[in-house]
Amino acid sequence: VKDPSGRHTAEVVERGDKNLVIRDGQPGPEYDLVGEVAFSADGNSLAYEARRGKDHVVVLDGREVPIKADVVQNSFKVSPNHKRLALATFAKDAWLVLVDGRPHPAFDFVFIDTLAFSPDSRRLGYLALKRGKLLVVVDGKVWQKLEIVPQGNKILQDYLKQAEKTEGIPPREESR
Repeated sequence: VKDPSGRHTAEVVERGDKNLVIRDGQPGPEYDLVGEVAFSADGNSLAYEARRGKDHVVVLDGREVPIKADVVQNSFKVSPNHKRLALATFAKDAWLVLVDGRPHPAFDFVFIDTLAFSPDSRRLGYLALKRGKLLVVVDGKVWQKLEIVPQGNKILQDYLKQAEKTEGIPPREESR
């Protein structure tokens, strides 16, 4: 896998019955299994899913974050400051977003391509479905229920900016 800028590479290799990730020629720790490998948008951070025995983790720049479900493919999102990781999991008919290993509330569906950190890396927003309603979610809280989203990512960015200004306290829906 190459990062978007083409400066870095990562490769999953087998060593006996173990897997490891080699990043820019440097081998990482061994695992029983390594899943999806993804670079951040600027190529400075690397995240991947791995298993060692019964332990299931996501590794961000060498730091292991325990998880209890399988990661939804292509859902890794690394924050702009490279210190935070968001991803989606699916288990028992529910979608969960994990941020730094902590789960957000369950939804019927999460639009993984909308997972986005605010520019300061403090907030995470995304679009989700629950009971037939399209929801704007910021930091695990429902900010808005929408009927139609003509420009979903633009609306999400507007809510992330609003979350930065209000310290993450969602406005009351009646005030909208």
